[in-house]
Amino acid sequence: NEPDLDDVPAEVLDKLDVHPVSDVRRVLELALEPARSAAPEVPAAA
Repeated sequence: NEPDLDDVPAEVLDKLDVHPVSDVRRVLELALEPARSAAPEVPAAA
């Protein structure tokens, strides 16, 4: 669906990380990689 990105406004695309893929395995790699966050980690409640 990469051609459909032409329909998405530039200001929206600027806020997204778009990863065109051709294989579902790459989707899983991207979806399951650890999140990158600028926020400090919050310890889990015991």
